[in-house]
Amino acid sequence: MTQDRAGSDDFQFIQLIEFLHDRNPEVRRLAVHGLLPYTAANHPSRSSLNNLPTAENSSGDLKPGSIKPGIIEDLKRLSEDQHMTAHDAFSALINLSDTGPVVEQLNDPDFLSVIFFTIIVSDSQI
Repeated sequence: MTQDRAGSDDFQFIQLIEFLHDRNPEVRRLAVHGLLPYTAANHPSRSSLNNLPTAENSSGDLKPGSIKPGIIEDLKRLSEDQHMTAHDAFSALINLSDTGPVVEQLNDPDFLSVIFFTIIVSDSQI
C-alpha cells in the first residue's frame, strides 16, 4: 500500500469513529458497518484502534491490546441501537474481545446485563 493510500485509509478510519456517536441513526449504522472490517484480528489497520490520540491519551499510545475507550463505549452503546447497528456493534465487540485489556474494558455490569438480556430474550432485536 502506498503512503498516500495509507493516509487516506487512516483519514476514513478516523471519520468512521467520529460518526459512531452521530445523532442520525442511519449515519451510526453506516459508521459501525464500515468500522467492522477493521476489528478483525488479521486486519492490517486494527492496531490503529489503539493508536488514535484522545483527550485522555494525547500521545495515542494505550496499553498494548487495549482499544481507545471512546470506541469501546460507542460500540457498547450501539449494541442497544437499531437492529443492524446493534448486530454490527456486537460483532465488532466480539472481534475486539480477543485481548485481555479489551475484556477488562467490557467488564461493565450494565453492559453485561445488555448481553445477557439479548441472549435470553427470544424476541430481542439481534
